[in-house]
Amino acid sequence: MGKTPYKGEAKLKMANGDSSSIQYIGNSYFYPSKSAKPLFLNQLMHMPSVSKNLLSVSQFARDNKVFFEFHPNTCNIKCQETRDVLMKGYFRNGLYAFDDLNIVNTKFVPTCNSLISGLNSSNKEDLYRIWHGRLGHANVRSVTHAMFKCNLVVPNK
Repeated sequence: MGKTPYKGEAKLKMANGDSSSIQYIGNSYFYPSKSAKPLFLNQLMHMPSVSKNLLSVSQFARDNKVFFEFHPNTCNIKCQETRDVLMKGYFRNGLYAFDDLNIVNTKFVPTCNSLISGLNSSNKEDLYRIWHGRLGHANVRSVTHAMFKCNLVVPNK
């Protein structure tokens, strides 16, 4: 997550009446397991005293052009355009939990220029193989995402 220390005085009031100080604000994104399209988490607030990661349903829906479908024991996040299920959450301990999150650390992006210096391969497969090795033999999705973020030609895998 790209984060910045919060300098304001605002506090977030919880449902139980307690209020919590905001330490950092930032943005991030993740790739749900059922989609190649990232979903964005904008205006994140880090509060050390809060033990759960909570989500503003309305903000998330607007930012990502999705809608939520709530059922007694499950919650689906669906694409507004295609109505495809992008994520499925399960009701546990009074909250809907989404287990398959792969949060992308936005600090990764500035390192791209140093990683690609010296690479002059025009062969997409060679470039993919090099990145696959440099990223510790990561899965196809992670390697192609890294290449995309660094404006490299991504082979069809």
